Order: sequence, then structure tokens, then C-alpha cells
Amino acid sequence: VTLYRLPDNIDGVEVPTEHMKEITAWLGTFTVREKAKDADVVCGLNMFTFRIEYSDGTVLVNGTDTITLDGVTYHLKKGPEPGCINKLFAAACG
Repeated sequence: VTLYRLPDNIDGVEVPTEHMKEITAWLGTFTVREKAKDADVVCGLNMFTFRIEYSDGTVLVNGTDTITLDGVTYHLKKGPEPGCINKLFAAACG
């Protein structure tokens, strides 16, 4: 799992093994909510993005606020962000 935060981490921050369980548990809380209206999708959404590469080579890249399925954008609901995320980004920024 690689995390991205705009505009700081263009190359992303790879989640280390010791935080993988916490991050994957958080990603497991994401659920699709209502369809987003064009006015709902504004600058500032999806500032955090994640990239998951599965062992079979499948890759999923998505923001943390909206998801597009079959050309339709929906809002996402998610659990509280793990505390380790800010620590990971801070370490990557030096």
C-alpha cells in the first residue's frame, strides 16, 4: 500500500509492515455513499490517495473522499484516519 498526499508526496509513502494492519483495517471501513452532484466534487477532495497493489498484480488507485464507478462519482464514508498516517508523511518529508 502506498499513500499520497497532495501536494507534498508526489512519489508516495510506502506503508511499512509495522503499520500495514492498521492501514488495511482503515481501508476496510470505506463504503460507497450517495451519488455526488457536480457541485459536490470540489477542489480539496481526495487530497489523500492510496494505491494498493495485490499479489496477483491488480492495482487499485483511489482518493479517500470520492470514487468513480462505471463513470458515476460517489462520496465515500470511512472510519477515523489512523494516527500513523501523519507520522508516515512527516518521516517522508524529512
